[in-house]
Amino acid sequence: MKFVNYTILMKRVPGLETEPAIIERRYSEFRNFYNAIKRKYPLLLKDVIFPKKIFIEVIAERSMAFQKFLTYCLSLSEIRSSKEFAQFLYHPELKEKKRPVF
Repeated sequence: MKFVNYTILMKRVPGLETEPAIIERRYSEFRNFYNAIKRKYPLLLKDVIFPKKIFIEVIAERSMAFQKFLTYCLSLSEIRSSKEFAQFLYHPELKEKKRPVF
């Protein structure tokens, strides 16, 4: 089955890091993160429109919607410092790093 990975470039200190961290997330991971923070912070996300998963939807439009969504989440200290945000950004990569290499 085919799916789309959305690439997120992260810089912890803008201007000081030469190489951004690169993470990839699927639509379902964005949706799971959105649902988790919407349950925890319903008032903060009351005006956020999450993109629907429509087969014919243009991927570029969804990418822009995800960019706006992440920018909004970063602008709110409650979400930016939440466990859900940290898990969305780091959890899959941390699990991969713990796997033994033979």
